[in-house]
Amino acid sequence: MFNRRLEDFPMFAELFSTHNEDMMRRKVEEKIRDEGIPTTMSKEDLREARKNWFRPMPKKESIKGHLLSLLDILINRWAIFFREGIWMT
Repeated sequence: MFNRRLEDFPMFAELFSTHNEDMMRRKVEEKIRDEGIPTTMSKEDLREARKNWFRPMPKKESIKGHLLSLLDILINRWAIFFREGIWMT
């Protein structure tokens, strides 16, 4: 009944590679059809555009801030243990 060999079935990557190629081709065709062929940017415009590609990273927190938050966690755990009576067992 099921006499097909395993080699007859496409692998997972093969199955989606053609789908992804078709999807990318379709998106490029739609973009060119809707907006036309893009023009080449000048070096100055490219420099300005690159500034918006990445979001700025937040400032690094000091080690003091991390130690204070760890201390708060430890104090809260100690208070819970003391209140629940777990500390005595």
